[in-house]
Amino acid sequence: MIKMKTVVKGIPGSGKTTFCLNLVVERDPRRTIYISYSRKAIHEARKRAMEKYGLESSEIKWFRTIHSLCYRALGYSREDILTEDKIKEFFDKWGLPYAISGRWERVLEEGYFSKVQQVEEIPDGNKILALRSYLIHKEKKRISDIRNLEAKVSDFISKFGNFDDERLDIPTVVEILKDYERFKGDKIDYEDVLLEFLERGSIEDVDVLIVDEFQDLTPLMYEIVKKLERVTKEQFYVGDEAQSIYEYLSASPEFLIREFENADKKVILGKSYRLPDNILKYAMDFLRRNCKKIISSEFEGSGRNGRIERVFYLDVKLLKRLESIDTHILFRTNRQKREFKKFLIENGIFFREMGMGKRIWTPTAIKIYKFLIKLKKREKIPREFLSVLELVPYEPFLHRGIKAKIKKGKIFMLKDEITLEDLKRLFRKPEVLEDPQRLLDALMIEVELKDVIRRKFVLNPTEIDEKNCIWVGTIHSDKGGEARVVIVHLELPKIIKRRLIENMENEARVFYVALTRAKEWLILVGENDLTWI
Repeated sequence: MIKMKTVVKGIPGSGKTTFCLNLVVERDPRRTIYISYSRKAIHEARKRAMEKYGLESSEIKWFRTIHSLCYRALGYSREDILTEDKIKEFFDKWGLPYAISGRWERVLEEGYFSKVQQVEEIPDGNKILALRSYLIHKEKKRISDIRNLEAKVSDFISKFGNFDDERLDIPTVVEILKDYERFKGDKIDYEDVLLEFLERGSIEDVDVLIVDEFQDLTPLMYEIVKKLERVTKEQFYVGDEAQSIYEYLSASPEFLIREFENADKKVILGKSYRLPDNILKYAMDFLRRNCKKIISSEFEGSGRNGRIERVFYLDVKLLKRLESIDTHILFRTNRQKREFKKFLIENGIFFREMGMGKRIWTPTAIKIYKFLIKLKKREKIPREFLSVLELVPYEPFLHRGIKAKIKKGKIFMLKDEITLEDLKRLFRKPEVLEDPQRLLDALMIEVELKDVIRRKFVLNPTEIDEKNCIWVGTIHSDKGGEARVVIVHLELPKIIKRRLIENMENEARVFYVALTRAKEWLILVGENDLTWI
């Protein structure tokens, strides 16, 4: 079999995913494996292939995340998966907290891929599973086959932080890891499916292998890709080693660097359509100072100049300006993000959230706030906002039967917008509509949510736009994202500072990702305690 391997390196905003999608429609999708971490990219690839070749979705078997691909190839079903409820039962037995994500059972079956967030930010049960994942991916072995397990657990803890529960010393953690393997029995979880495929899985009748975000492969994933490489004629590996930031999953940029060096054909996408020239140069100069191996030395920005600014802190006046502009505010850890969310809430600033953590401004909260603003301005109320009235208690406010009619869509059926006078007819005490804060007090919602809405309504009663607004997240949660304004907080937590010298390159790649999200304006926040940025 004549083989041809093409490795594509692209800087941020250069169109790497578009390159992959174009490859997909140029080849028979029934004989193509397309691996991506992005559900959106997989969905788009499948859609394009179906339209061009007149195929059904079921005929395109191998457009998947790597976990979903292995799951499908091995012929597993939902009954084979260890459910999150069972995992919680296991950690309850050990007296440890475990946060259920609510989508574990769909991860393998439907192709979700949710990278584990920074391990020091999650409950101890989830930390232990993150540790297990790291060890399996790095060693490419089952827990029972890993030698010197205690030493490797100790190394992980020294890198990524300790557990919250003081009982969790290294011997106890090792015993929990072994007990988890016994508890699973013949069920599989997220990592088992990869090991199983590496040992006994196979895919036949395929010619092409396309892997996007190649720099995010772990050692275990890389071995699976090499196994798939042996049964395909053409391989296309696409990525950017400078954006390899999942060290805590054991991902490494070395695999992309190695494949690029040995490729039959090398392609560099060196023009960024996202980044202004000066922001791209700033990010590249920073990267070169701190990383030894950079595949691409040539780059070109969008032809525009952006704005780069340093500030010691973010003041409320600036945040209010940015509230209606597409803005991403990025932190190194979730703990830092949580503290900043409190600051935004206290000052009545509207924001959305990326990554893990409890959502503050939920769709319900947004709808309530918009409803109150309409009342305050005495403007007509969009019909879809009537659902807010379902949160109003009947006694002493609403006429009987109103909520049921709203739910069934039988109120003001011929109107798209409702006047204040129309609304008053639904109330026994219509005067409550003259005082939006009193109405908010009456709503049957959490006290915490009322406080968030009230602060925004009193301190900063502006219109909100869910798309053009402030988004808050960690740098990791914004990988693949972009915004007109990007604000990067430079402060590092102690555990990361402690190992900064030995881990400089990984931290440089993390902050490079942050710098390269900005389409127009980059703001760096904090004292320059990072001498390298």
